[in-house]
Amino acid sequence: MVSTQTVIRKPSVQSLYIEMSIDGTKLSSGTAFVVDTAKGPHLITYRHNVTGRDQNTGHPPLIGKSRLIVCVQPTHIDIQM
Repeated sequence: MVSTQTVIRKPSVQSLYIEMSIDGTKLSSGTAFVVDTAKGPHLITYRHNVTGRDQNTGHPPLIGKSRLIVCVQPTHIDIQM
């Protein structure tokens, strides 16, 4: 009988703190994790972290009492390991 075993590397189960920014200005923070694939490591996170849009509606978030609509996509994602 041949036994197969799945090996999960530590980076694939470790939650990483990430910060999204544009031109040095912090936009938000979130979490992500790394998955090893045949093409190399891939960063996995929620869509709203990289689109700047509300995860549930797909629309830009409403900011402040003036209900100013702002949608900004980050230019940088800093990963804290």
